[in-house]
Amino acid sequence: MDPVADQAVQCDPGSFKDPSGAVFHWQGAVYRYVAPEDMQRLTPVLEHPRLRGLMAARAVVPTSVVELPPGSAPAQAYGTLSFLHHERIERLSYCPEWSAPMLADAGLHTLRLQEALLQEGLSLKDATPYNIQFRGTQPIFIDLPSIEPMREDGLWVPLNQFCETFVYPLLLHRRARLDLRVLLTGSPDGVDLETTYRLLGTGARLDPRLLSLVQLPRLLGRLMKPREVVGGDGQRAATLVRSAEQSRQVQLRTVGGLREHLRRLRTSRERTNWSEYTQTHSYDDQSEAQKASCIRAFLAERAVRSVLDLGCNTGAYSVLAAKAGCAVTAVDFDHACVVRLYEQAKAAGLNILPLCVDLTHPTPGLGWNNLERPRFLDRARADCVLALALLHHLLVTHRVPLASILDLLATLCERYLMIEYVDPADRMFRALLLNRSESYAAITLEAFRAAAQERFEVLSETQLGSMARYLFVLAKRP
Repeated sequence: MDPVADQAVQCDPGSFKDPSGAVFHWQGAVYRYVAPEDMQRLTPVLEHPRLRGLMAARAVVPTSVVELPPGSAPAQAYGTLSFLHHERIERLSYCPEWSAPMLADAGLHTLRLQEALLQEGLSLKDATPYNIQFRGTQPIFIDLPSIEPMREDGLWVPLNQFCETFVYPLLLHRRARLDLRVLLTGSPDGVDLETTYRLLGTGARLDPRLLSLVQLPRLLGRLMKPREVVGGDGQRAATLVRSAEQSRQVQLRTVGGLREHLRRLRTSRERTNWSEYTQTHSYDDQSEAQKASCIRAFLAERAVRSVLDLGCNTGAYSVLAAKAGCAVTAVDFDHACVVRLYEQAKAAGLNILPLCVDLTHPTPGLGWNNLERPRFLDRARADCVLALALLHHLLVTHRVPLASILDLLATLCERYLMIEYVDPADRMFRALLLNRSESYAAITLEAFRAAAQERFEVLSETQLGSMARYLFVLAKRP
């Protein structure tokens, strides 16, 4: 059998709705089949100097047209030799896991791209957060086939989609204090204008700053025919826009207005008990320095490539790992903590992907058949997992058995686990036990060590100063 053909094509379920193509994986690379008529349209677009510049800057995923061998599995599956080859993005995340500034930055990135395309007579026909991924804190656009020639009637087709998936969720988060995870998991296609208006409350509805964003569009939507609201066949707008240049200017003004709204909505002033944890925790300076030193030395000694920091808080150890050269995915349930880490990593250019994820209720599979976007636990693998000052919260606050915690951590780490054992004698552990009747007498250092050894080899065990806390470095058993 031809070894080139003897490689199965793995279709990406995230693109199954695309009527003109499909993303697939073959021989460890990412490709996209595009229907011949669309490939003919798209090929000169990909060679455009402006788009090549955006790819070089990693604002758009680097993409090229390639010819695969006639006997290859993709050629046999799709009946063509020409495909798009995309540079792989190793760590995938989705908008229900993004903090408010991260969602806003994804929206601003989309608007910058639309503005650049308009200057070249091109436009986006889709404008959803699912067309954006992040490399660390840097957004990157991934849906090249959604670039098409600019309309000449002044309309930007995905305007409503952009508002419903970027602007309105951010507005509800900011003004109604709604959780973006709940909004965007429960409404993956976004939040419509009427729902936004209803959820905002009377005070926000009357805010003059929201006049052009909410009140006027809602009023016009009630007064005009449905086809006029969304642009219909473009004839109504075409009576006002009579040239390509006029259309470009109208759309650029639309983009500019959306940009100003997103910039206002991007800021976050949240403060929580957890976001101030580094000022209130129980570590003394010696113990904290010892812990950091152990982690830094291990990451360097074992040449760790990627780190998953669970319960990262404001990310002190995520930053340490990133400065050691690791690609870091940092997760915490507390939005304010993730915002602080995101802004710090962005300002410093650190390779950290900060996500809002509750480990006890991680992001499920999303979309059709729960397969369009894989669940967080299937995307979160890393060379080394950090679980620092986390175990006792899972044991006590969430009542997760020790064996189940260790089983999960074993599935998430490729090689190593650095976990902090906090004994029931510790002050913070005792604080969690207030008003609880459960007994944790079975949780001892010896019991933890024995449970860990069933799944890992213990490489080292270090008491942190004089505290009832121990840092374990574990290697995953084959």
